[in-house]
Amino acid sequence: MASKVLKEFSYSINLGLVGTDDSKKIIFLDYLKEIALKFASEDLIWEFFFLFNGIPIKLKAILAESFEDLISKKIPFKKFDAIIIAANIYNDKSINNINIENYTKFSQRFMFDGISVLAGIDPFLILKKKTPNERRINEFSLIQKTRELELLYCFKIQNLQRDVIDVFDKILNDIHFKLEFLNPELFERAKAYGRSLSK
Repeated sequence: MASKVLKEFSYSINLGLVGTDDSKKIIFLDYLKEIALKFASEDLIWEFFFLFNGIPIKLKAILAESFEDLISKKIPFKKFDAIIIAANIYNDKSINNINIENYTKFSQRFMFDGISVLAGIDPFLILKKKTPNERRINEFSLIQKTRELELLYCFKIQNLQRDVIDVFDKILNDIHFKLEFLNPELFERAKAYGRSLSK
């Protein structure tokens, strides 16, 4: 009975996390684990359940090295609601491998029109280690890539807590706004269920 209620009242989100191994994209999963009421993983797909502004959300996330991986893998997602592209700012290959052709193929394959984020990650600062003298990817390069792919948002991740929270606040606030105004009846039911979980 409880699982039926959960399924009926939680809002589902599919998230893609794209980036090379050294991009530290795992930090986004670590944050979701922190805020989740429960989570599980199977076959590279993570599932989280948490409350955001009182709304119960079930988020499924899949990790991939590139958009080609997402296209070629047999994944159970028919669509994606959000994509985070993680780029290590000390490895120019981590951003050069993300090109308009592959992103377009991905968008067409999944009819993607969701929330898109480019996150330039400083792995040394987030681990509180001494940084090398020169970054390979500067702010201008990140902004240029964001415009080239016509992504919605661009972030620089230097602080594990503050910056990762900012990324998810932006994504989840957009989804919260969309749910509230496009489906107010479901929004109210979800809110009511969220209140029952908070008691």
